[in-house]
Amino acid sequence: MKKQQHIAEDSQGTTSSPNDGFGHPRWFGDPKRPLFGWLHSPPAVSRKAALVLCPPFGHEYMVVYRAYRKLAVQLAAAGFPVLRFDYDGTGDSAGLATDAQRIFSWQESIISAVTEIRQTSGIEQVILFGTRLGGLLAASVASKANTDSLIMLAPVLSGRQYTRELLAFRGINNTDMSSYNTAATDEVVGYPLTQETKDDLGKLDLTRLAGQLLKSVLIIPRDDIPSNERRIAEALMADGTAVEIKPIAGYSNLMKDDALDSQVPETIWTFITEWMSDQYPDTPTYNKRNHTVNTVTTFQHNGEEISEEVLRIHGNTGIISEATNFARCKVRPTIIITNTGANHRVGNHRLCVTMARNLALRGFRVIRFDRPGMGDSVAPIGVGENEIYSSSGLQSLISLMDYLSEHFNYDQFIMAGLCSGGYFSYQAALSDKRVVGLLMINPLTYQWRDGDTVLVPHRQIYKSTGFYIRSSTQKETWLRLIRGQINWRGIAGAISTRLTQSTIAMWNKFISWCLQHDAKLSEVGRNFMSLESRGTDIFLIFDSAEGGIDLMEEHLGKRARLMVKRKNFRIEFVDQADHTFTPIWSQSHLCDLVGDHWVKRFGR
Repeated sequence: MKKQQHIAEDSQGTTSSPNDGFGHPRWFGDPKRPLFGWLHSPPAVSRKAALVLCPPFGHEYMVVYRAYRKLAVQLAAAGFPVLRFDYDGTGDSAGLATDAQRIFSWQESIISAVTEIRQTSGIEQVILFGTRLGGLLAASVASKANTDSLIMLAPVLSGRQYTRELLAFRGINNTDMSSYNTAATDEVVGYPLTQETKDDLGKLDLTRLAGQLLKSVLIIPRDDIPSNERRIAEALMADGTAVEIKPIAGYSNLMKDDALDSQVPETIWTFITEWMSDQYPDTPTYNKRNHTVNTVTTFQHNGEEISEEVLRIHGNTGIISEATNFARCKVRPTIIITNTGANHRVGNHRLCVTMARNLALRGFRVIRFDRPGMGDSVAPIGVGENEIYSSSGLQSLISLMDYLSEHFNYDQFIMAGLCSGGYFSYQAALSDKRVVGLLMINPLTYQWRDGDTVLVPHRQIYKSTGFYIRSSTQKETWLRLIRGQINWRGIAGAISTRLTQSTIAMWNKFISWCLQHDAKLSEVGRNFMSLESRGTDIFLIFDSAEGGIDLMEEHLGKRARLMVKRKNFRIEFVDQADHTFTPIWSQSHLCDLVGDHWVKRFGR
């Protein structure tokens, strides 16, 4: 692989570079466990202060990712160098979420980020910004990192209280019509939370972080429930720190259940920018230092070395993973994992990162990719951000394959994705014969037209009709119905809609039969038949209660009976996995299932 930053010209002749408003991607810190981040440099000279953005934990990190990028761009435009990054074992950084000493590693990650921005900007005064747990972690290392000021949005007041909140959140989000609860003791909504981590969190308390010796602190409370930031202010002011508590609406609209619904808190970001500008007036510094941008790295993953490289093409971002000791990846198809919904390329519960790195160790070259307007990819002119099913998504995948074919001589590809990522993988396979493999995980649609409704998994997706029929025979289901714990109106509406769609499909088949047309397969069904006939390996994976099963069966028959006997088609149903494969065991099972299948199919 060419070890360089890859930049390509778009169809309009403009150059999309790491400085196009999305920042400079880089790995930094310990070479054995590199952290990944984006440095946003001011367009001209810098003020005499720089910022490090500390993310929240788990699902909250996914939800605020786009808003953090917007804040970094805004602050950089005001003259402040900004570094946003992923903690050790999270996001695109090296390490596993199950590694020991998570809290200590995250604290050290912040210190490494402070060192990085000092080295790259030449500025000694650094401000830490953190949301939720990011605020608590930032405050806990502010003195050790010798930072100047601290900004916290809806900070976690104590680790012990936060742990209780996470466990309560886990209980709510593991509620369904089944009496069997698969939630493990050491995980919260797909993210590990070991006893060690809970114990270490319990030692952190904002009211007990004395001796920080900060110049100033800005606290913006959450606007959805009462909190007690006054106690934090009193503790900090006792050390001579100037503290401002500024209630501003916007947090509750930021921290939604799904990244698609999350709204950038423009009022909060503007106030922070103005506050920073007042604290650090326009006294520009010219001592910027030359520095190397590390867009290629190597590190140990599960005991073996892999390399990763940032790929920036036409303003779109991807990261290539491959094992350093596998020559076989040069003859195997390149796997492209496209992002899910409005989430960026790391995937829900970091699933895409885990899958990419595990597949790399099995001898494949894997790219996890942000479609246009998602994550760290630029939205095309005339297209807004987070337009999940925009046609630009397909165009970007074709352009990515073109670029890889031209510059790396990659001539065969496997397209993979969950939900909307599966939809675009399917469309790419139909459009391009270079696609020799297709993986669709819990797809919700195979056809998209302007005006169709976007279904958000955690809010609107109901389980399969078969699941509800089976559950209706269980006593626990009726008890939960009586207690008002089941949204029976929503379920009834979903089943009614499916029955209507199924009736229409059956009627169309009957009419076609009367007109002596072949109606065994719908257009989608014929597409699958055509893909399989040309030799494309097709692998469908569903949670056994997934609502998308009903639609799949409309096109392919019960349990895909019209396709299952064909040699290039496989379908699997996984019990208790849910739409995004939240349980950690199901994530491991999915990676093994896919890896074993592709090694057997393409392991030449």
